[in-house]
Amino acid sequence: AVCAWSGAPMRRARGHFCPCRGGSRLGQFLTTVALPPQYNGPMAGMPGPVTVEHRPLPKDYMMESVLVTLFCCLLTGLIAIVYSHETRAALGRGDLAQAEEASRKARSLVLFSLLFGVFVSTSWVIYVVVAL
Repeated sequence: AVCAWSGAPMRRARGHFCPCRGGSRLGQFLTTVALPPQYNGPMAGMPGPVTVEHRPLPKDYMMESVLVTLFCCLLTGLIAIVYSHETRAALGRGDLAQAEEASRKARSLVLFSLLFGVFVSTSWVIYVVVAL
């Protein structure tokens, strides 16, 4: 068996807590112990464990979405809030690919809403200054 937490071959030893197995009831605590390498076993000559690339979790942009909804553009801000919530939900269920896609969409909508709000506000100020 392979440890889901560290990826190393494992065996269980009684009386210890295993961080990769989660908590369990009293008396059922287990730990993982790395097995010594087997040179004549079925895994001999196989490559070692693959190193996993650790990427940071995608940002959900919820606060930014709420702020641009209130101050810049209601419609695209609300859609950004939906994608921000979708990012949080995907991270909660462990779907990193879906979370990254929803995060990218939320960021794009936040930026669009912000630029649109700045454009409209600036246009209004220029109109008022020229009209007076």
